[in-house]
Amino acid sequence: MPGAPSKVTLDSQKQEEPFQVSLDLGSLAPAAQSTEGLPKGRLRALLPACRRVLPSCNRRQRRACLAVGACLGLLALCGLAFSAPWWWPWLLWRDSTTSFASIGPGYDPVTYRPTNASAMGPHLIPAVVHQTWKTTEVPEQWQAARQSCIDMHPSFHFRLWTDEDARALIARDLPELLPTFDSYPFNIQRADAIRYVLLYKFGGFYMDLDIECHKPMDALRAYPFIMPQTRPVGFSNDFFASTPGHPFVRKLLDALPSWNMWLFSKYPTVMFTTGPMFVTLQASLYSARKTLWVLPDELYGKYVPRPESLFGHLWGSSWHGEDAKGALWVVHHPRAILGALLLAAFVMGFYIRRRRPAVPGALGSSGPGELQGKMC
Repeated sequence: MPGAPSKVTLDSQKQEEPFQVSLDLGSLAPAAQSTEGLPKGRLRALLPACRRVLPSCNRRQRRACLAVGACLGLLALCGLAFSAPWWWPWLLWRDSTTSFASIGPGYDPVTYRPTNASAMGPHLIPAVVHQTWKTTEVPEQWQAARQSCIDMHPSFHFRLWTDEDARALIARDLPELLPTFDSYPFNIQRADAIRYVLLYKFGGFYMDLDIECHKPMDALRAYPFIMPQTRPVGFSNDFFASTPGHPFVRKLLDALPSWNMWLFSKYPTVMFTTGPMFVTLQASLYSARKTLWVLPDELYGKYVPRPESLFGHLWGSSWHGEDAKGALWVVHHPRAILGALLLAAFVMGFYIRRRRPAVPGALGSSGPGELQGKMC
């Protein structure tokens, strides 16, 4: 009829087109893409769950989230890596019958002077004390400590080795060690290495110049090898007592070339290549570690000074650099580090919780372009 509105018919394909746009999420959501080439089994089943954990955000926010998570994971791995030498040897030694040195029955329990020669047993360690310094001039702050040991042991021979003496000895008796000795970037590493050479070559006692003697150490000569226990875990290398040619000292010398490496700064490099943690690791890996005798805290006197302590310690640590302050702070404040990691993990979890993915059924009237910008 003229004037009547024309009848409009909708094509069925065109009528369903909006629904195809709202339901065809394959081009928008990664979870609906083809799974060809993806890992099979349980790992493949975890991929959708891992995607849902990521917050609903744009690309820049998602990259920031992943970067923060990667940094936290890297920080945790670094903490485990740098703290492992403190707790790993402790676990190994915990299961072994570690032997602690003590004052024998042939000595006075107060003065540690010999009282019964027949009860003392044989003296395995020579009566010689090795000490090292750059030159023959001992620094004034350590002269009294060294003199106290000389006065306490009148029958002992004290030998001060200079840097020049040390290198000449290694070049003559252990030339295979000389390239490693010369390659050390720090003098304290050479000072550590020469004490192992002296003990292996001559035996006797080694002690740092900042150790003062409170009681005689004649009773320690009955043991084949002694090293002091230190804190937080492991053994110190500022004092040793050893027979000549002891197999553990030989192990230390053999391990020096393979452990000669750079560990980012001075403090960890010294500690793990020649210093106390180097000794601790080698002792933990030593097959006959049950034969190594340990000087306990009460006799060592460094951390728990007592009337029965053999030594006093002036806390020299002249080789420490600026990085040692941070490293020692981390070692002595593990709870603060753990608290920082937990706080960072809580903040990260709270952020992810607030940015949960949107529910697919609540898309509303968002168009394809807007929808693609909102979904991860």
